[in-house]
Amino acid sequence: MLRRFLQYVLDRLIVFMAALVAAALCVRAAIPLIVSGAPPMLFFWLPVGGFVVGALAATVWVEVVAPLRSGGATPAMGWLGLRIQTVRGNPPSLGDLLLRSLLFAVDGLLMGLVGAVFIALTPRHQRVGDIVTRTVVVRADLS
Repeated sequence: MLRRFLQYVLDRLIVFMAALVAAALCVRAAIPLIVSGAPPMLFFWLPVGGFVVGALAATVWVEVVAPLRSGGATPAMGWLGLRIQTVRGNPPSLGDLLLRSLLFAVDGLLMGLVGAVFIALTPRHQRVGDIVTRTVVVRADLS
């Protein structure tokens, strides 16, 4: 379970860093616009929008695209020797990964406490997204 929590933190760190980079790029883009006469509020809203869009794009990449391309592992799962599979042992489908990602809205409630409680208390250590999509997180060296 400790690997799973560390994986969550590392994947969220990737998302956060990508969002910061997107916001910084938007700040850089906003400066010449402000100098040329654009409304000063653009200097606030452009980076905020960049952060949000960057976070959403990075989340889709970390939680859907990377696992789809790597046999079920997010970047941090790959580093820690974990992967997602269906309860039947198959790689998760695109639909599984999308729904699982959307259900982070439930698992992330109370700063991730809901997901942590489910992982700690369910027999297969599944969070809500795993239960709904019938997936499990396993060690990559196990089948």
